[in-house]
Amino acid sequence: MVRGVYIQRSGSERMTLEKALERYLADVTPTKKPTTRKAETAKAKQLIERLGKYSLAALSAEIIADYRDKRLASTSNRGRPISNNDCPHSRAGREKLCRASR
Repeated sequence: MVRGVYIQRSGSERMTLEKALERYLADVTPTKKPTTRKAETAKAKQLIERLGKYSLAALSAEIIADYRDKRLASTSNRGRPISNNDCPHSRAGREKLCRASR
């Protein structure tokens, strides 16, 4: 309860990030260009692999920051460091996912 307003969280407590991403990939991604579909699918697989078991309500800023920090410390498939430019793009993707899962 925030400022006397009840916020229904049961849906976000039941839905995992994996289920939300799968729903997004099934409902929203097919409407996009083929290159965008491929990129979103690859990014979703990474998120599902590392954060998929968390419920949407359980995801916190600390968990996401930890994921971001580990991701930036790793290397890409080509052996190059992950670019700092990928973080804002990842954040935008997470925001799209949240809007789509409502």
